[in-house]
Amino acid sequence: MANRPKPKELRLLEGNRGHRPIPEIPQPRSKKRFPYAPRHLSELAKKEWRTRGKELFRLGLLTILDIPAFEAYCEWYAEFHKAQSLTTKKEAGHQMRMFLTEFGMTPSSRTKVDVEKLRDDESEWEELIGVR
Repeated sequence: MANRPKPKELRLLEGNRGHRPIPEIPQPRSKKRFPYAPRHLSELAKKEWRTRGKELFRLGLLTILDIPAFEAYCEWYAEFHKAQSLTTKKEAGHQMRMFLTEFGMTPSSRTKVDVEKLRDDESEWEELIGVR
């Protein structure tokens, strides 16, 4: 089975070990601020939205096109924690794990991502004007 293609940001973060050019692929725009949780999410899903979503947004791994998938992850997270039966818990856990992997939120999906290389806009601005 072939490896799944990685987003450009993840490839840049892990470093270009093959020294092959990274193609310019159109990327969705990101909002200026992290959006509020959608009203239709359950309370537990909203809490997950705020905690995990802010960090993914800060890292540039959550864009405007990722919002529906992240909503689904948050609801599966809430479903997993509410589940009473083992069957329901397994199904919710499976669905949640798929989304965790998609967003680089598992140890194995994060192994090649070096988050230290990311800089926020303020630090880049400070560096440009020599504030550091």
